Amino acid sequence: MAQFTPIRGFVNTPVSKSICIIFTIAAVMVSILEIKYFFNLQVDPFILEYSQYWRIVIYQLTVVNESDYLICILLWFSYKNLERFYGSRIYLSLVTVLALYNALCCFIVMSVGQLITRLISYALYAKLGWISEVEAFDQMIFNKVIPGPLGIISSLYICYGKVIPVSYRFNIVLSAPTPPSLPEDDNSNEFELESEDLTKNTSSRELTLTNHLQIHILYTLLILNNGYLSIIPCMVGLFLGNLHVNELLPGAKWTLPNSVYRAFVHPVQTISKLSGLFDRNVNGGYERLSRSSDSLVDDGQDQESEDQTNNGEQVIRAETPVRPLGSQFFDTFRT
Repeated sequence: MAQFTPIRGFVNTPVSKSICIIFTIAAVMVSILEIKYFFNLQVDPFILEYSQYWRIVIYQLTVVNESDYLICILLWFSYKNLERFYGSRIYLSLVTVLALYNALCCFIVMSVGQLITRLISYALYAKLGWISEVEAFDQMIFNKVIPGPLGIISSLYICYGKVIPVSYRFNIVLSAPTPPSLPEDDNSNEFELESEDLTKNTSSRELTLTNHLQIHILYTLLILNNGYLSIIPCMVGLFLGNLHVNELLPGAKWTLPNSVYRAFVHPVQTISKLSGLFDRNVNGGYERLSRSSDSLVDDGQDQESEDQTNNGEQVIRAETPVRPLGSQFFDTFRT
């Protein structure tokens, strides 16, 4: 089976690993808790009537169906080559910038499209007396989009095709090659066909593909998976991706603080450090010794007491005068 990337696993790609883990946990928790409706981005009624602008921020965090999850997780896994190209911290910064731009631009496109739709519906239908058609016309492409990071993935799709080189190409033969026809009265040239003529005759019957084929197939499925609900975020993402690769996207070179990057890549270590700082503040600046430290202190105290005992024995032995060998011999047989 062909690999999506030349290096297996998440070798030197901690950001891609964290994104896949967080994306999976978020999708599972949303499905278990049955809160998929929180992530729907719809102009009418959520934005116009209820003013729920927080949906613009969170609608890209997770998907609401299994097919979108499978395609997105495969594309996130394939984009780990981008992390190796940009570097982990710059790649995470790029994903953050693209997420902000996609959320804002997608909402602007939906709002402007909704306004233009209402104007067109009023001009075409209200003036003609067909007032009932206005409500149906509002429920079209500019009113709702599918939740998920489709815009971010679309922007990274353009970056992938721009910066990741092609490793190999392969040909798919669509039909068997047919030799060129020869005149009937000229049998001497039957086995003297030139290679150039044969190449020209068979070139149109082959399809040349690259190792980027998997990415193209997955992204095409992502666009077509939800019909017109995927059009706006994907088109906006492709537009922003082209701006980025042409260095026309403002703020694209901004980088996240190192503390934020480490918290995203190593959340367990960050939580342990924060808990240690909290314990220090609660205990007045002192940190409780661990069990290993306590054992080291106890061992040190035991060693110190043992040394003191040995030193005491040495002192006592030093106070006793050493008796000569002759005195010891006579004392033995004196009794």
